Amino acid sequence: MKSSSSAAEMHEGPEAFERFRKAMKTIIGVPKSAVVPSPKKTLTKKKRAAKS
Repeated sequence: MKSSSSAAEMHEGPEAFERFRKAMKTIIGVPKSAVVPSPKKTLTKKKRAAKS
């Protein structure tokens, strides 16, 4: 049975570098207020506070 999704293509050299830079600029461009906090981090803080 053949999968309907295709594997990602690998890019090398200058093309890969430019794609990477573009992706990083997009990620860095997201305002911190728009990022959803990780529930795992809040649980860790609560556990540390309970131990103290």
